[in-house]
Amino acid sequence: MMRGGWGGGPMGPGMMGGGPRGGFGPGTAAAPGDPAAHMEARLAFLKTELKITSDQEAAWQAYATQAKQQAESMKALRARLPAAAQSTPEVLDQRAEFAKQRAEHMKALSAATKDLYTVLTPEQKALADQYFGGMHMSRFNARGRGR
Repeated sequence: MMRGGWGGGPMGPGMMGGGPRGGFGPGTAAAPGDPAAHMEARLAFLKTELKITSDQEAAWQAYATQAKQQAESMKALRARLPAAAQSTPEVLDQRAEFAKQRAEHMKALSAATKDLYTVLTPEQKALADQYFGGMHMSRFNARGRGR
């Protein structure tokens, strides 16, 4: 359910794979049901692939912190899901609340992402565009729209 931008949170369908736009390579099955653990593994992979330098570390850490916070938030939202069946209005209210919280997290993550992007070299930006571009496709896009 990571959609749009460089956001964090649970991965949507089709997000696990072996490279650019398809996942993050080795270790993709590290934590299939835990978005926070999955994000940790993904961030470690991306940091290595991008070859983040000591001069870029502060911007990377700000980005990684936001991505982890969003993943933890999504994990907490999942934990709040009721075990019993809900009525349609209850389901829609819950979805609206989740969307609102995701939007708030995405705003913070977007700012951290922009800060990181400004300190990347052109080569790192090209890699980031490949890896991050497919990292957060919506479920709709992951099913092949636009391909």
